[in-house]
Amino acid sequence: MKSNPSLSWQKLQDVYYSIRTCYDGIRWPVDNLYANCRIAMSSPLTLIATASKFVPNPNVIDVHSISGTKIWSLVYNSSLHDHIVDFCFHNENLCVVLSNQKYRVYTDFEGTFNEYSYTEELAVLQNSAESESLTTPVVITNLENNEVEEPYHIEKASVCGEYLVLRNRDKMVFCNLNTFANYEVQFPNLPFSRQSEMCILSSTNTSLSFILSYEETIMRFEVSFEDGCFELVDEKLTVGPFSMMSALPNGSLVALLNESISKIYVITKDLDKILLEYDTSNESSLPYMVEWAGNDAIVLSLRDEIKLIGPGQKSVSFFYDIIEQEEFSLENLLISQDDNDLSFIVPVIKCEEDGLKIISKDKVEFLSRVPDCSVKLHLTGSSHPSLILLDCVDKLASQASKADSNISFLKSERLLDTAISSCLEASLEEFDAIWQQTILKAVSFGKIYCNGDFCADEYLHVMNTIKVLNQLRTKETGLFLSYKEIVSIGWHSVVLMLLKRSQHLLAMKVADLLQLEESRSAIYIDWCQKKVRKELNMSDEDLFIIIAQKLLSKENDKHSIIQYSVTKIFDVSFQEGRIELCKLLVDLEPSGSSKMKQLLLIKETELALIKCFQSCNYDLCKLLFLHLTDTRSTLQIFQIINQNEIKMAVEANTRTKASEYEFLKSFLRENLFVGGDLVGAFFQHSIASTDPTLLQMYLKYEDKSYERDVDVLKSLRNEEPTFDEGEEFYNDVFLWYKQRLAPVKNSKRLKKIVSVETNLLDLQHRLSNTFQRSFFETKSVVEIIKKLVGMNQIKLASRIVKDVGITQEKFWQIALEVFCKAQEFDRLHKFITAANSGNASNWKSPIGFMPIVKSCLAYNAPKELISTYIGYCTDLTCNERVELSMANDDYLLAGQDAFKNKDAALLRHISAKAGIANDTALVKELEQMIRELGG
Repeated sequence: MKSNPSLSWQKLQDVYYSIRTCYDGIRWPVDNLYANCRIAMSSPLTLIATASKFVPNPNVIDVHSISGTKIWSLVYNSSLHDHIVDFCFHNENLCVVLSNQKYRVYTDFEGTFNEYSYTEELAVLQNSAESESLTTPVVITNLENNEVEEPYHIEKASVCGEYLVLRNRDKMVFCNLNTFANYEVQFPNLPFSRQSEMCILSSTNTSLSFILSYEETIMRFEVSFEDGCFELVDEKLTVGPFSMMSALPNGSLVALLNESISKIYVITKDLDKILLEYDTSNESSLPYMVEWAGNDAIVLSLRDEIKLIGPGQKSVSFFYDIIEQEEFSLENLLISQDDNDLSFIVPVIKCEEDGLKIISKDKVEFLSRVPDCSVKLHLTGSSHPSLILLDCVDKLASQASKADSNISFLKSERLLDTAISSCLEASLEEFDAIWQQTILKAVSFGKIYCNGDFCADEYLHVMNTIKVLNQLRTKETGLFLSYKEIVSIGWHSVVLMLLKRSQHLLAMKVADLLQLEESRSAIYIDWCQKKVRKELNMSDEDLFIIIAQKLLSKENDKHSIIQYSVTKIFDVSFQEGRIELCKLLVDLEPSGSSKMKQLLLIKETELALIKCFQSCNYDLCKLLFLHLTDTRSTLQIFQIINQNEIKMAVEANTRTKASEYEFLKSFLRENLFVGGDLVGAFFQHSIASTDPTLLQMYLKYEDKSYERDVDVLKSLRNEEPTFDEGEEFYNDVFLWYKQRLAPVKNSKRLKKIVSVETNLLDLQHRLSNTFQRSFFETKSVVEIIKKLVGMNQIKLASRIVKDVGITQEKFWQIALEVFCKAQEFDRLHKFITAANSGNASNWKSPIGFMPIVKSCLAYNAPKELISTYIGYCTDLTCNERVELSMANDDYLLAGQDAFKNKDAALLRHISAKAGIANDTALVKELEQMIRELGG
């Protein structure tokens, strides 16, 4: 076992602090980050952005993980009027402020960004103490475009909550990084040259509270974006100026540094009570940075030293010795006392939720208060149950009796559950893998004696969490987060961090181990987005197939694509100019409204109309038409409605390589045909009916002959011709119908219906002349086929079936119905045998034999024929065939099926039924079968 962690703890009054190494052996690109670089750090600290300190406007920003791995370099082509002013992080998104009155938010490490203006649509916040702003803003004339504008000289940028705060010479601009709304606060009486530092006390979605160091005093700002006002209060302090200010994460206390008198003050957030006054004049240097270690103590970054200051001016120091042994000399030591010499180490520090991260020359460390669970477990002299349980593991090999007595004590005092819970809690606080294993081993040992009361799910969850934490903390991944930090930001945020680093496989493993169901869709969607951006030479169809396969992969079975909105993938595809891919992705979108928005975005209005009607959502269809009335001319709307080839448009969109894949057919097939008459009727009755002028224009445009043509078709068969029968009787009837159809033959919107009706008349005329009996009373091809089957014209009926495209299943159903109703079971049998003439031993039926058996039973067909058909019901189970045979009163066939299946119980059931029928011989035969089966 490793040495006790408590040996490296430092005690500050009654609290223990420890400094633990996160990464060692780091090689930064420069020797001294603080001295040579402008630094921005993400919160929590997972990324560091650096730029040269020796150029006023850097054009290269390097982004590193805290393990020292360079992730990305931003190169900006600067010019005199367009260059980088400052940069900072919003979570892990790099925000770069430019001199051209714009800022960029980089959403990944591949250069993808969104650019916004911080001067457009500015909402000027009013001082709540005054009816108007402090003064009329200063304006200048832009000589390039001769327009009047306000000058903006951004001096410093920072992120506070969800706001980007830009400090100008005489104003502040607040940019909401979620809504991208801009707000301005003007304070010309507080010039930037007389300001020192700014410190945020609290931040919400609608307000900010911060303090600003101004000369000897501090100005308090309370900004309410919801009310559109701010309050400025002079706290009238006299112990300034303050060059550094730092607030606790919860904002309750503020540390202020006055360099001129070498003093640090700790005061309440209301700035009305000084809790600590600390003199830094005796330190090795003035503090370079002032931060808090969580919500506990002040930390100073000094020359080669980190100093932790607690109540009562008690302090603890951690030193960084950079002088090699062979280089050590008194002369070097004296030279290093010059404050302008930065050859020494200045640790860069960053306050976190539960501690402080320290970045030095070759290390990243974490300084924090030792949690109570760890103190109870590791502190020498502790008698806590968790330490007793941990001691069992140490004693198990050499002093098993001692381990046994420890467990017996914990059980007798009912402290075993407390010991296990405390150990599990402490294991999550450990950074060292060996100690994690040791503590979990103690838990595993203790749970054996819990008599079934131990919650195994909790143990498994902690074990999986530790696995994930250790993987995240590797140098390759570079996400060194404490468990409390992860609880604070949420596991989903950690998954998003992995996705920014393109660690999709690791992200999926994390989601699986910790059952993060809400993160799964984000992983798949992000993978697809990056695939679209990466595969520049792949066709849209091939890329769509890959995306669909990923979203519908076997490991993703529980999460149907219907649950995933593809809007983000669509947006990336649109940005990349892949319009065909966008059209294909629309079919995978589960939301009808999203489909409509996406299709309108790519100017596929007609297709959007189709998808709205296919969704059968009345409100959505009406909303689209209302949108069209606002954005299109009346004539354009009429042209969209009058699309006569809508079906062809849908089919053209689905006849793709993707439609050949079975798993995509359900998404790409046309689920409802949308005709022009449906769209037109909807528009007429839902939109145009409320506007008489629009309705009149639409009716005039459509030329209402359509309704007249519909009436003609409806009445076509209602009247019957009256002619004297003779040689030309059928020709006269045919001509009479043709004349009635003539007025609608040129109707474009009824072209298909008229064509069907014309073909039907031709067929009726031909059959009437052939058989010298009228076929005109039949209303459809199906009725004609029924009539031909009844006339025993099977071959002619089959030919017509093939010509008009009726399926064989439908044809057999028609024939079965006709034969059964006519009680012509011999003809039915002949029809079936004729269809199976080449395969007498294995008959087949397009509709199967079950419908034939049921129809024959319903119409009391001969028992022998029904038994024959039952014998060909090969897709049925033995029990199902037996039931059919008994329904046919063929108990012998039922018994033979049961005997073949060796089912004695079923045979007894059949025998009982046969006994009821008083068939003694059959009962004896069935009983013989039962005896042969040993029943």
